[in-house]
Amino acid sequence: MEHIAKPQRIVSDTSVIASEITRLQSSKTNLVIIDPRVDNVQELATGVEKGTEVFILEPNSDGMTQVTQLLLKYNDIASLHLVSHGSPGNLQLGNTNLSLCNLENYTNQWSIWFNRLQKASLLLYGCEVALGNIGSQFVQKLHQLTGANLAASTQRVGNNAKGGTWDLEYKIGQVTEKLAFLPKITATYSGVFRPTVSVTASPTSLVESQGTVTTITIRLNQAAPSGGLIVKLDSTKANALGDFDVFGGTLSGARLVRVNSDSSGVDLRVTAQTATIRLPVFNDDDRPSSDPNRTRNDDIGRETTTFSLLSSPDYLINSSARSITFTIVDNTSQLSQPLSTGTYGDDILIRGGSVNTTRKAGVEIADLTLGEGDGLKALGVTQLENNASVLANALDSTILAIVPESTFL
Repeated sequence: MEHIAKPQRIVSDTSVIASEITRLQSSKTNLVIIDPRVDNVQELATGVEKGTEVFILEPNSDGMTQVTQLLLKYNDIASLHLVSHGSPGNLQLGNTNLSLCNLENYTNQWSIWFNRLQKASLLLYGCEVALGNIGSQFVQKLHQLTGANLAASTQRVGNNAKGGTWDLEYKIGQVTEKLAFLPKITATYSGVFRPTVSVTASPTSLVESQGTVTTITIRLNQAAPSGGLIVKLDSTKANALGDFDVFGGTLSGARLVRVNSDSSGVDLRVTAQTATIRLPVFNDDDRPSSDPNRTRNDDIGRETTTFSLLSSPDYLINSSARSITFTIVDNTSQLSQPLSTGTYGDDILIRGGSVNTTRKAGVEIADLTLGEGDGLKALGVTQLENNASVLANALDSTILAIVPESTFL
């Protein structure tokens, strides 16, 4: 946990030290605790009002435990400001996704919070934390558990240009403390406190004759809210989903909500921080050249389809992982960078190599997918001296082997 504060004056007179300790213990403290996943953490941490104590949580530790340990250090707290990503009825603190579902898991911690925060102000900066029935219940329950006067928002919090606001308009009790941040920070801060979504896929070269299975991965930069997050993925291309065997696909960490009426995309309810969709490509007939307007999704021989995340008020989009593009072909000969003929079921032979040399394999492999129990072998290696190696990435039960010639040293 990083504590950001101005340098303290060193005093050698013990009576002065005792007096200083008494003053600190008797004065009211304003605490700002920031989850490291929010944008521009240092800008926020150094942009607080004078006299505010600022802490940044460790991202991989229990946030409730961290905050509780901090509260124990102070006798008289005027306000606690929790700055984190949020969603209706959820706060992300360290590796803890605090929600209605798990509030009762922290009975011991709540007794300490109540002792330290009763009649203090608790300000929650997460986006839309108080929105809807679940948000209202969450905030009301926090008020009961902590005894604090509480402020949160039913709206996005942060940058106005991105639809955010710094008005924590949902209040319970008499919240007398103002925002912890200087006006220049609230005027210029570029972020909002809501999740960021990324999408990737592998492989992206799909061969119909081989039934290539692609895995689409959707990642959130924080735990998914308890009710899930609706993520929209669309191609703007009618019947694009027809390229895939959707009935043979599997989902993990997500549920299908809706398929677009023209089968161009889907809405998914993402319920885990990392969700995956495994889809086999569908081996359909080509659209005949004699009837180019025939209702088929497949182009003649080869086509390219891009699926992109659509904007939503509920999340931000990672600009470097906002879309996935598939190249779909009937067979490997139609790829600009052909797949090895051993992609499924056969050994791939990589021949050549000599002492003290580094060279590429004799076969170029693109978007290689090995089935369970398949093997990738390096054959014809005659000498392998110290510090030499054959490198490959292995997943699950894929077998990697070096098979030497009889003259192998």
